[in-house]
Amino acid sequence: MATLGIWKLIDLGLNLFNHKLRLLPFTVSIREKALHLQPMSKIRRYFLKLCTLCVVFHTLVSLTFLCKPIFVKPERTDSTEGSVRVVRFFMLVLSTLFPPAFLAMSYAISFTPEVAVIIINCIAQFQHETKELIGTLKAQNYFAAELAIQLMIWVAIPISFSAPVALAYLKLDPLHLLFNNEENNLKIQMLLRSMILIVVGLDVAKAAIAFFLVGMMVTCSMNDILEGLGKSNVHTNFVTRLKEINL
Repeated sequence: MATLGIWKLIDLGLNLFNHKLRLLPFTVSIREKALHLQPMSKIRRYFLKLCTLCVVFHTLVSLTFLCKPIFVKPERTDSTEGSVRVVRFFMLVLSTLFPPAFLAMSYAISFTPEVAVIIINCIAQFQHETKELIGTLKAQNYFAAELAIQLMIWVAIPISFSAPVALAYLKLDPLHLLFNNEENNLKIQMLLRSMILIVVGLDVAKAAIAFFLVGMMVTCSMNDILEGLGKSNVHTNFVTRLKEINL
């Protein structure tokens, strides 16, 4: 089932991404084991949508430059070392494939946050109904998975701020291909690219953590519920069987 540790992880994620960064429109009640939708101003609501659109823009830019050599023969540049070109190509592939993996979760949070509330609360309600049927629903120990997600939450924010600045400074980000790299505007360009990359990084980190939290909650809940239902089938009657079918 969704253990107390999982709900504490949700509270930790909301404390960092909502109370500190204002990037999540939710509040959580650990005592009630329920997620609530937080009222937001129009500016904040539009900003969350803008973050998701920045991820879409960054992905399209990365995909464009990744596919460009297929249609346009690249110019030979001797000034760029082979190792740098390899790293840039790797970052281009990573920028094209990684953010879209969590784009659906980002869209759900930014554009339809009420859907996330319904899903989380329905899981808790389903567990409650199963408890009434089984009697005692014993939760398994998911300490290792909870610890891994906790480390992910704590590491995500520092990486989301530091990595974009380093990538922009080393010109390893796909966005540097959009600029002419003139000496007079290098600092402004690097600042602009860093800001866009930070927004993209935070949005992807937020969506990825939400994805793993919801996935862990569903997996743990279904595992414990199915195990409990399997044990309850040993001694069952007609009424219990009807309740199981209804469940």
